[in-house]
Amino acid sequence: MSYIISPMRGVKVNRDDMTHEEAGWASRTDLEGGHRQKIYYAAVKNTYVPSMSADPRPRPMIAESDFLDTCNKSVPIFILHGDPYQRMALFTTILHIYIYRRWFRPYRSDIEGDRFICKFIIPRDLPDNSPTSQSNIDALLYLHGDLCTQVESCHSIYDQQLARTDDDISFQERLRLLTIRNHKFYVLQPLFRALLVVFSPADWSNEDSSAIGKVPVTIVRTGIEDGLSEPLTFEPIADKITSYLSHGAVRCSLETAIDFVMLLEAREAAAFGLNPDPAAVWKMMFDGRIYKTLRPTEPTIGPSSRFVDTSQITKWSGPGENWDSVLPRWEVYQFGREKQRLDSTDGGGDGAS
Repeated sequence: MSYIISPMRGVKVNRDDMTHEEAGWASRTDLEGGHRQKIYYAAVKNTYVPSMSADPRPRPMIAESDFLDTCNKSVPIFILHGDPYQRMALFTTILHIYIYRRWFRPYRSDIEGDRFICKFIIPRDLPDNSPTSQSNIDALLYLHGDLCTQVESCHSIYDQQLARTDDDISFQERLRLLTIRNHKFYVLQPLFRALLVVFSPADWSNEDSSAIGKVPVTIVRTGIEDGLSEPLTFEPIADKITSYLSHGAVRCSLETAIDFVMLLEAREAAAFGLNPDPAAVWKMMFDGRIYKTLRPTEPTIGPSSRFVDTSQITKWSGPGENWDSVLPRWEVYQFGREKQRLDSTDGGGDGAS
């Protein structure tokens, strides 16, 4: 980064001429852009797709990318499969845009360590496609428990792998180890263990990202509440629940579900603080990156949510805002592709594109 467009001066500013405030803005917004890109790709392009098949062989260990994307998240969102791939790509894009915008606060959200509200999971080979059936809920609880167990077991495995000193470690293996070198700053959150959300595209009637919040979802309590400040209850959203199911679950809108999880996030943060501590994550993982490049003689103390004085910089800009403005245009493009697919199908084609 050799220059920025200063959010305060409105002109191009070279690296050597940046003020302390401009360097802080550049560092924070660089991290925002990387966070948005990483969360989007994990949610839409590289979605976790576990299977409930009856294969007797042991389930393979989760990929490092799924370990990282599961940790520091507050809830899994299980998206039931059944639609063509192109339609699922559109759906997950819309879902991502809506949830990210509802959760993220420009310049202020703690995003170190890939912290975010949710992880998308698209399970395969479920008993049926109903978001409310007992058989499906049981299957999702099993997959959820298995994922949590695998994530917890990864830490000791990664420690052993990182302790290797072999001279013959391949280049590819060294790259893989780089992705997990800070695994201790990736923590399976108690809320993630305690709660899951189920979303069926069958309940979606092509609402865009401005309207998808009204679509119904199912919230399921797992019964595992270790590490929470107090037991989970649906009382805070009782007036917005549309139905109570027989297996510790409720039906409500996506908007209500996301707001409920955000309320629980705030409750747990008020009781215990964030784990991992964003300041510690910053020091280990980001100190010495952009800010040190821009202001090499100045000490900096994270997290990056402290870097921008919003009384001076009132307009959101930078790489994160760029991503936020581009994705809705991608949503419109994908809606056009979906229309082409449907027209092709109605016209007697096979719907492929």
